[in-house]
Formats: sequence, structure tokens, C-alpha cells
Amino acid sequence: MLIGFIGALMLTACVNAPIVPASVTPTISPTVTATLRPTRTPTATRTPTPTATSTGTPTPTPTLTPTPITGAACLIGEWTPEDLEAFANMVIAQTGMQGTADVTGGNLTYAFGTDHQASVTADNYTVQMKLKRGILTFNATATIDGLTTAAYDASSNTEIRFSQVNDEQLRLQLVVNGLEGLFGSAQDQAAMFGLPTSNSALRFDCVGNTLKYAPLIKDAPSMIWTRILPNR
Repeated sequence: MLIGFIGALMLTACVNAPIVPASVTPTISPTVTATLRPTRTPTATRTPTPTATSTGTPTPTPTLTPTPITGAACLIGEWTPEDLEAFANMVIAQTGMQGTADVTGGNLTYAFGTDHQASVTADNYTVQMKLKRGILTFNATATIDGLTTAAYDASSNTEIRFSQVNDEQLRLQLVVNGLEGLFGSAQDQAAMFGLPTSNSALRFDCVGNTLKYAPLIKDAPSMIWTRILPNR
């Protein structure tokens, strides 16, 4: 019984005794390392390609126009009549006749040399004319062929003086209504083509590639010649 009482007492002591908690080792929560969101690298701004600066249209260097040669020096070279038809028509009108003239073939060349020698070379140069005076009509053909030479002096720069004319190799022919004859004097015929005669003087104006001179026909207009050699 004593033993039962002691047992009960021990049991009671066990029940009423304060419960001493066991030593608890604290659990250390691991430090949470914050995961840093990577900083977004900004996209590089695209540098625009520089616009090429226009250099502008280069200003062309002006071409210097040489001063045309004039006077006696301008004569040097070879020339051909520019419009003999117009000249012939004016001469026809001055005679009181009606009509027209047409160059139908051949060549005519005037030449002035640095040695003061001039020449006219004709290769069957032909002019046909239809003329009328009152009730009379004329069909005329003028032809020049051959060579004439002369010395010349143009030192005044306004007048050509000829001397020592040699026209022995020159042939002038005029056929009117089928009959060969002269229209005025031989000198008049030569003058119609601008040919030199001894001791004659022709007023001239020469600039660049154009030569004008008044033939030995009273009140006749100037003949116009165009340079063919050399080209100045």
C-alpha cells in the first residue's frame, strides 16, 4: 500500500511538475539573396549618316573669244563668192532690165598671198540669166574659166590696188540667145566676177571670215566672199 501511495505521489508529481521545454536549436533561415533583375542595356541610338554637302555646280571658265583679224592681214587666204546671184540680180536691176540670175555650176576662188600676189581661179563657173527689156527677152549664159594673177597692195587697210595683171589664161564667154558676144567691155565682164584689172583699186572691208569689196561697176553693191582657207 505504501508502495502504491509512493507511486501515486510520484505520478502526481510528474503531472504537476512544470514542463521544461527541451533546448531548441534555432533554425537559421538562410539569407535570401535578392536576385537583381539585370539592368536593361539601352539600345544604342543610331547615328544618322551625314548628308553629303553639295559642292555646287562648278562655274565654267569663260572661253576667251579671239578678236577677229581685220584689214590687210585679214585678206591672206582663199575666198569663194557667198551669193553671186544676189549681186548679179542687183546689177541687172541697175541696167534698167528685168530678170534673174542663177549660178548653175563650177567654182570661183580668190586668193591673196603674204607675198602680195593675188589670183583668181575659175573652173567653168557659170551664171545663167533670163533678161527682159521692153518686149525683148534674152537668155544669157556667162562662163568664166582659167586663171588670172596680179600684184596687190592693201597697206591702207581699206583699199586693194592691183598691178601687173596677167589674164592671158582666163577665158570669159557670154552667150545671148544662142549667140556668143560681149555684154559691155571685157573689163565690164571681168568686173562682174570681181576680177582685178591693172591699176584698179577696190574698196574692201575684211573681218574674220567675211570679205566685202565694191567691184568696178558704177553704183554696184559690194560683193561678199567667204573664207575657205585658212579658217581664221
